[in-house]
Amino acid sequence: MAPMNGQRLRECILALAAMAVLAGAVALWRQQFDPDLPQAAPARRIDSDRGPADAAPADAAMPPQAAVRAAPTGSPGNWLSDADYPAEAIRRGWSGTTGFRLKIDASGAVESCVITASSGHEILDDATCAALTRSARFTPGRNASGTAAPDRYNGRISWRLPD
Repeated sequence: MAPMNGQRLRECILALAAMAVLAGAVALWRQQFDPDLPQAAPARRIDSDRGPADAAPADAAMPPQAAVRAAPTGSPGNWLSDADYPAEAIRRGWSGTTGFRLKIDASGAVESCVITASSGHEILDDATCAALTRSARFTPGRNASGTAAPDRYNGRISWRLPD
């Protein structure tokens, strides 16, 4: 295999940089314009049933979007704390971002949680659903007639190692 000349190497580096910028722009656009994908909520060290091998259940199991969406009570950033970071993940230096979808019942409690994008570490994904099911609470959604109705909530948690 012939060595790459300087010009060809620069072209490859520029192409990779352009792809990275494009990927970032698409992610930003999607976050801004997808109404069912809220901004990630920051938490102390953590920015708010399995990874990609186990696909999330079909949306048929999720309620239809309520006319008035369920809203978090308090700050989603308070749903998790450093104490929720699994000790094994800390020992191994694992971090990552986990996407999730919560099914919210008509009382505003979390009925179920599914992982929509894995952090790459099953232990962090499992900890996401365990903590959110335990601590996330919502003002219930409302249907068109104003009656409390089930809804869904999508978000992401960025697990960052505590200092």
